[in-house]
Amino acid sequence: MSERFLDAKLCEIEINGMKNVLHGELVFQNINGLIRNSEEGYRYNHVTGMYGNNGSGKSTVVQTMSFLRDLIAKDYFLPEGRKKRLASQHRLLINAKKNMTENRFLVFLKKEAEAVFLEYSVRIEKCGEQYLVSHEKVRRKAKEEGKSWEAWKIMLEYDRALDEIRVDGRKLKKTGILFTKLMAYQEQREKSDDLKSFFFDDSAYDLLNESCAKNVQDTLCDLLEFINYDLLTLEYDQFSETDHWVLPIMVRLPNNYGHIQGMLPIIMRPGEKQFVPALLYSVVVNVFFQIHTVLKTIIPDLDIGLKNIEQVVDKNGDDGYSFEVMSSRNGVEIPLIHESLGIKKIIFMINMLVDCYNDPRINLFIDEMDSGVFEHLLGQLVEAFDQKAKGFLFFTAHNLRPLEKINYKELYFTTTDPENRYAKLSIVGNNNPRNVYFHDLNLGRPKGADFAKVPSVSQIKLGFMKAGKTRNG
Repeated sequence: MSERFLDAKLCEIEINGMKNVLHGELVFQNINGLIRNSEEGYRYNHVTGMYGNNGSGKSTVVQTMSFLRDLIAKDYFLPEGRKKRLASQHRLLINAKKNMTENRFLVFLKKEAEAVFLEYSVRIEKCGEQYLVSHEKVRRKAKEEGKSWEAWKIMLEYDRALDEIRVDGRKLKKTGILFTKLMAYQEQREKSDDLKSFFFDDSAYDLLNESCAKNVQDTLCDLLEFINYDLLTLEYDQFSETDHWVLPIMVRLPNNYGHIQGMLPIIMRPGEKQFVPALLYSVVVNVFFQIHTVLKTIIPDLDIGLKNIEQVVDKNGDDGYSFEVMSSRNGVEIPLIHESLGIKKIIFMINMLVDCYNDPRINLFIDEMDSGVFEHLLGQLVEAFDQKAKGFLFFTAHNLRPLEKINYKELYFTTTDPENRYAKLSIVGNNNPRNVYFHDLNLGRPKGADFAKVPSVSQIKLGFMKAGKTRNG
């Protein structure tokens, strides 16, 4: 296994054929700057935000990263619910007219004595009644300390149409053992209707690790390590579609084996205690210590904590602890269920935000980060990340306060052109980014596709009037 990297930053994303995004590109880091200054020091961009009208393609970015992560990740990192989702719901993201999606991301990894760019691309097409991986490629560009950058090299490539596999830049012989086994694994996946990466499926990954040279092994391990541990997504439906009495808290904490990562469901039903096994109790305590620490900073009179803690044995004879989660304001306790949506949303994402702020390897994508969050607080959070975070945060939002808190060059906006869905502001002089955005929304952009339109007041009034006439016959 290759050495664990010290830093990881997503640099680029390209999306084709996902929902209403026929084509869209996002650039987070200056690639040429990284290549020139990978040893001397490069100032990373730590925050990127996205804005646009409802249904204009913002959430597609976060959903696409979830899609790619689930496609590549080891099975044991995917709870059963996410496996089922990959097999069903994820496919609904693929544009119905094109019946094909092609996506790419580029990540920069910094190790102790080496810097590496890895580019992953995958094409998924509808074949008959199912979607299959028709093309997959991993490219690598590396530089050892004190040496020059190597040229880009194709480390892995699979082409279903040409019936070809390339490993370490060389095309495999169709009569060879490695080619035969890899194609046999792919046939099994296609028969099982399992949408999974060609190279990162568990069987193929293990075979390549056993059979290939060290640079191929390092490429596989580095990309999988990044996907499994350092690419995190918080989609809005993870928060909104849970049981009314359950609050999901997204958790990622270090342990002796790497990290504990997943969702911690917190029961909010008044008077009902929650049981956790003894082995997980320290994780719960750690999570709520982080929640307590951050909440006391951003909402001084509010505290969330574990109450009525008891050491118990459950009905199966397992040792553990039972407790209630209570909200406290100025010493007055109330059940967590009665807190506002905004407080619950902050609790939902706090642990991941803490990790992103402190760990230079974390790349966190949050959809509708502003949902229920006070405008001024949102601006303060985003500004703090922009100034001092070590990881990278991508967020979508409707609230425009961050336009006044971070550099406009760190913001993307959705457009009316599905072939060029994402664009940045063009600002001359010291014009206010918020004012420029509203100007371009109302009057159109000087160059390129217009930003996603918002209807005029007269159009809205006309729509309501027509609906009223229909209702009244």
